[in-house]
Amino acid sequence: MTIIEQLRQYKELKPHKVALIVDDTQYTYGELYDAILSMKLDDTSRIVHLTQVKETLKNKVLLIQSQSFVKQLVHWLGALYTGYIPMVCHNEMDTEYIDKLAHIIADEGVLALTDFGVLTSGTTGRPKPLWRKEESWREFFDIQNNIFHINEDTKIFLQGSFSFTGVSNMVVAVLWAGGTIVTTSSLRPTRWIELLERYKVDHIYALPTKLRLLVRHCKYKLSEINYIIAGSQVLDRHLMEQLQQLCPNMEFILYYGASELNYITYCTGKEWLDREGTVGRPFPTVRIKADDGVIYVTTKYHIEGISDTYTVNDCGYIDSEGYLMFTGRQGDLINKGGI
Repeated sequence: MTIIEQLRQYKELKPHKVALIVDDTQYTYGELYDAILSMKLDDTSRIVHLTQVKETLKNKVLLIQSQSFVKQLVHWLGALYTGYIPMVCHNEMDTEYIDKLAHIIADEGVLALTDFGVLTSGTTGRPKPLWRKEESWREFFDIQNNIFHINEDTKIFLQGSFSFTGVSNMVVAVLWAGGTIVTTSSLRPTRWIELLERYKVDHIYALPTKLRLLVRHCKYKLSEINYIIAGSQVLDRHLMEQLQQLCPNMEFILYYGASELNYITYCTGKEWLDREGTVGRPFPTVRIKADDGVIYVTTKYHIEGISDTYTVNDCGYIDSEGYLMFTGRQGDLINKGGI
């Protein structure tokens, strides 16, 4: 079953179930599916005609430039439905670079069997396009949702652009499970806290930087939170202890992943506290090894054009109990302000 077919099933079986809440506006599964079918392109979307098709039946890439989370999501899903190859541009990308990206895509084409594109974060330079089959996400959703305790009863809060792979993957995975996403464009932690309380959110998905803002501004306990899921940015013991005090009923789950490879490893907060610096053990079906200090990952849930065993040049080692200890990126390189 494809992502669109799954959403159509929810439209038929539970059309009034809330799928998405953006600030004070709610969208049901019925409304979301209808919006996908009636999606119309506007000046925030750009069609790129491919001159190099490379064995794929799809020959148009839809660059989505809207900064509205709802439009980003609906246009991404609508493009899948209509047979375009969607790619959401980062909010901060300027017109000059989007023009350049469009020319690169038109000239180089996309890889065979591509269903959608994602962009690297751009932390080490200009964002670069990567190409994926829908199955590379879809067939892993049940695995990751089981680890993250996501199901049809889940209400998860997250904040960020759909253009970032972690956000878009999590959003679509929650919709796949029939859960509810709560989000806002606001960067004010007090607004986040208001939404957490109002909609009785039970999951939070956020990087440690945003979790630090949350604990700094929240003056009372968030007892409804059962799980906090965080990417593998730098974590520290003090933050973990603060989160445990703020959310006394929560289980913390730290993951390590890459845009090229999907999720790789994970651990609980207790495991991290026992082995400070770990990013956990592999997700089911994923294998890892460290060769001369470089991490190699074996998985079939990866972008197109790479082998099942691949490295993004991250460094680390595996301890005696199978936990991956992450030590950094390969090479003597410091990134300051994108330079």
